[in-house]
Amino acid sequence: MHNFLHGTESKADIIAIQEPYIDFLGRTRALRHLHVIYPKRHRDQWKERTTRSLLMVNKRLLTESWTALSIDHPDVTAIQVTGNYGTIRVFNVY
Repeated sequence: MHNFLHGTESKADIIAIQEPYIDFLGRTRALRHLHVIYPKRHRDQWKERTTRSLLMVNKRLLTESWTALSIDHPDVTAIQVTGNYGTIRVFNVY
């Protein structure tokens, strides 16, 4: 797993992580080519409520093709991806 996340640029478009490492600033570690999607209230509550779910989206995916879904639970992260194939929702539920 370490090589997958911290090696060379990943071929994965979307990565679901459970029980991520969160540092003293409330952030996880990720390569520059990945957008990190945290649960809705992570920034306000990461010290009180452990974040156990997050998504990483490859920057190859155009930001206008996906959006983070606002789900009010620390164990759920989700995005919606839209393209010529239709709409797909990806959920990471701990």
